[in-house]
Amino acid sequence: MHTLISRILILLVLIFSATFLNGYALQTEPPDSTFANTTGKKYGYVKFEVEPDTAYLYLDTNFDEPILITNGTELKLTAGFHRLLIFGKYIPDRRLRIEIKEDRLNNVTVNLPVRRLDDSYFSTYAALKWGANLMVFSDEDTFISIPETEHGSHGFLKVKLPGGIHSVRFESATGRVREILVEINSYQLKTVEEHLKPLKGNSIAGAVIPGVSQLYKGQKIKAVSIISLIGLSTGLAIHYNQRVGAGSSEFDRVLTSYRQANSEQEVIELGDRLDRLTEDINSQETKRNVAMTTVMLFYVANIVDAFRPPEGGFSKKNTFNPYRDFSLGIEKNYVGAKINLRF
Repeated sequence: MHTLISRILILLVLIFSATFLNGYALQTEPPDSTFANTTGKKYGYVKFEVEPDTAYLYLDTNFDEPILITNGTELKLTAGFHRLLIFGKYIPDRRLRIEIKEDRLNNVTVNLPVRRLDDSYFSTYAALKWGANLMVFSDEDTFISIPETEHGSHGFLKVKLPGGIHSVRFESATGRVREILVEINSYQLKTVEEHLKPLKGNSIAGAVIPGVSQLYKGQKIKAVSIISLIGLSTGLAIHYNQRVGAGSSEFDRVLTSYRQANSEQEVIELGDRLDRLTEDINSQETKRNVAMTTVMLFYVANIVDAFRPPEGGFSKKNTFNPYRDFSLGIEKNYVGAKINLRF
């Protein structure tokens, strides 16, 4: 009996040991497993279909080095939510948020439906191309600098700065200084254009209102002169026009009385009065016309002066487009993206 019980206990121990070891083996992945990982992380995949055939990807918050993706590129990512920033030479910036599930494949399609978009949609690729996230344009003789850094040049400045708010300083050859604050991020290009000299287009547009163009060009005395001369001439034209109107009304009343006169003496007196009123009205009309002509002449002179460059000349507006100068004639497009889950 004792021997039987001993054998039964030994058998139970063997069964328990085999079960424990077998369970441990089931929990351990083979060395050649695709998902073998000492950290215990789980993975899934994302596959890209790209048109035309090349794009770039920033994954999550890593903006140091972009990932080149082509049609058929497949990436292995940890399970969970990820943020994708897709961009390319002809592909405007597109942000996606996808969920990667263990052992599953996500398909991301990037294509080019035709639709015009602002150049800023291409700012991520532009930053990658130029190796900068800030471009500043100004007058050729204006010195541009970033305070507290060594960056500085005349007319044009291209720099790569940490993301955040930065001060940009402009100093003209005449000593005029202006500082502005610019907010940028580390992976997109921002352009700033600031002129200390007047632009010809703005000067011409300002000529609509007398004196504005001159004030814009810094010609204060000339602006005051034009405003005063046109204002005085306009005031005189209004004054003489009112005199003409009052004289005409008086003339109509006297003429009515003249036609209703019953005596010869009254007819003579009213006739003389009509002659004087006619002479006065003609004189006031002449003065009004001279004043109106003067207003027009000064106004034309104001417009002509708007085309004249100030001392130091006009500034030239930037025509270089750092976002799309590499477009090779391709129309601006937008990226359409969709996510299909394949199990």
